[in-house]
Amino acid sequence: MILPFENSLSKAFFANPFRSKNDFDLYREQNGSFVWRLYGVYQLQHYLFFSLDYNRSPRDRNFLFDESTNRFYATGKISADSTNAFLPVLSGSIQYSDGDYLYTSASSSTMFQNRDNNQAKNPEYKPAIKQYFEKGTRTDNPVIIQLKPKNKIG
Repeated sequence: MILPFENSLSKAFFANPFRSKNDFDLYREQNGSFVWRLYGVYQLQHYLFFSLDYNRSPRDRNFLFDESTNRFYATGKISADSTNAFLPVLSGSIQYSDGDYLYTSASSSTMFQNRDNNQAKNPEYKPAIKQYFEKGTRTDNPVIIQLKPKNKIG
């Protein structure tokens, strides 16, 4: 994968005599647009999901590349709608793939916050989600989210 020049390390990086971890951390802070690591790379169908370690909000670090169209998407900008009862879709990076599905998670606090924020939209919850909200609390373990991308992005 070739990154845009403004996100790549300059030649000056390799000539910099870092004397300590503090020197390196300071350099990273001063050069926040540099991508320091590509991680969480998962391929499913013709989609490549990945995350970048650079100085952006966590919401702006996760991406999807559609190999069939050569287009990039910021997954943090995917919004919930009535098809998923306005609950989180991708609140973070992909954590696992079994070849058929992708998996991520959302904290219980986030789940309950989304429920509270969207009550006016009258979401229709599946029975398992209804039971979760009836018996669960904001401090429960994270919720595992199973995703299966469609073959086409609209």
